[in-house]
Amino acid sequence: MTNLKAMIRFYYILLLFIMAQNTVYSQATSVKTSQTKQNKATGNNDHLTYTVKVSEGDARCQILINDVPLMYYEGRGDRSFYANGAILNSGSQSIKIVTEGKTPLVTITETKNVPREYRQKEIWKNEGSLQGSFIAAVPYDIAGWKYNKALPNDKTIQTEALKWFEQMGELLKNGKGSEFMSQLVPAEKTAAVLYNLKEEEMTQFHNGWTGYINKKNYTMIPVSECKIEIVGNGKLVHLVNKLKEGGFVLKANNGQMVFLDIYLHLPEHKTKLEPILANFKEITTDFKKARNN
Repeated sequence: MTNLKAMIRFYYILLLFIMAQNTVYSQATSVKTSQTKQNKATGNNDHLTYTVKVSEGDARCQILINDVPLMYYEGRGDRSFYANGAILNSGSQSIKIVTEGKTPLVTITETKNVPREYRQKEIWKNEGSLQGSFIAAVPYDIAGWKYNKALPNDKTIQTEALKWFEQMGELLKNGKGSEFMSQLVPAEKTAAVLYNLKEEEMTQFHNGWTGYINKKNYTMIPVSECKIEIVGNGKLVHLVNKLKEGGFVLKANNGQMVFLDIYLHLPEHKTKLEPILANFKEITTDFKKARNN
């Protein structure tokens, strides 16, 4: 993929993007607007980012921010990701660690990085605990999925979600990047707010992933080998693959593993699921080899 790491830098950055040791994370949360509940966003001049870092070997765990599973960790070095993708507004945010064994060390760092000012401080540490909360201060208030009703945990919703992911999987399988990325435009728009991104940066991200998918220099784990999971306090649904990571798995020809984790929600006054969040992440060859040892 051409300049993939540069592109992922801003999608979470997305969601959009993080480079952490051997992992690049990208994340994006999208926004919903209604006549009664308008999204409020200001110029992000005081933009703060919140980075979750997991370390300590031999730990196997999943990290959830506001019940959104943004990362799965198998203890082979440090991994980090931005929590902003699951932060819809200022105030108290929850963090939960679901572990299969040893409890890892988990910290959250708040960073301000603007011209002429850089400030970083640790604001939370689990100290052996598996859950807790931290305070975030963000210059926006995004409706996202917070006003939605919880999804019914029944076969109807799961069948609808699975059908949506099967259709998206076919687009990936056939290298139809334009069609695939066009479904994620709402999430990209919110990413611009969450991460203070310029229009040209979002265009670069969108076009970069479109081109990558069009070239189809990858194979993918079939959707038939994945399952549907409801998260986000019952308001989001996404795909979980057999590697226990969220989303589609693309095995790139250069040895990279790319995870495209897309979350759906049911907007108010609507009857069909729609994408609201996208969490793209790339794991390098070295990390993949260590993980499979």
